[in-house]
Amino acid sequence: MAQLEVIVDVGDTPEPQHDAFAIVGIIFGTVGVMGIVLCCCSPILTMLTSGFCGLVATGCGVIANKQKSDSDHPESRTLANTAVALGIINLLIALLSVATMFLGMLYYLFLILQ
Repeated sequence: MAQLEVIVDVGDTPEPQHDAFAIVGIIFGTVGVMGIVLCCCSPILTMLTSGFCGLVATGCGVIANKQKSDSDHPESRTLANTAVALGIINLLIALLSVATMFLGMLYYLFLILQ
């Protein structure tokens, strides 16, 4: 019987990349964006969820970018940049929610003073 010999060269395999901060940032960014759908009737809840998740996602993305600044792997930077982008989107949504609440209060005061 013939024997099959398998040769595996493990010398060129890249080290595993630990993108924990980038992944946490993407998770919080996604949860914050999904919070818009869940909290669409309450601008206060939208502001709190989007604001908190936006801060965490942006912070984790920036930390991941600083850790991967000397990395050869562009995928790591892409994950970190995605986390930062989702965090900024969440922060803009939180600011829009605050502006909506403020304009609603002004409109209500305008109706009362008429």
